[in-house]
Amino acid sequence: AVLEVGKQWYQRRVRGLASLLLLLRTMKSLLVLLSIIAVSSTLCIWHEWRCNAEQCGYYGCSYGCEYGYCASSCMGACAALEVGKYPEGCCTECKEWCYLEGSTDGSYATCTTNQDCTPFMDNESVGTCSV
Repeated sequence: AVLEVGKQWYQRRVRGLASLLLLLRTMKSLLVLLSIIAVSSTLCIWHEWRCNAEQCGYYGCSYGCEYGYCASSCMGACAALEVGKYPEGCCTECKEWCYLEGSTDGSYATCTTNQDCTPFMDNESVGTCSV
């Protein structure tokens, strides 16, 4: 009888340890996933657009097609408020945007999809930033 009680106790301990190991493995996987998400996150705030994070990393700018013209996040009025908080030519959480120049003559870049704007994502803005 004592041997049977000892055996049952041992089996419960083994099952408890197995459950604990499974929980620890799950937590480790979740931690790795969250770390990857945190490292790859950017400040691209216009989520329906694409993200230009190649040059600026975390301070990447959103760009995409808006009413048939390419547009991008920009730093207009917000630039004065956020001086020194981001690399030059990059963006912050400030929700300003502008249309992008399509060529050197100052015309607007035209588009039908966000992907159409990729060649123009680093072009100068046409006009001022809008909120």
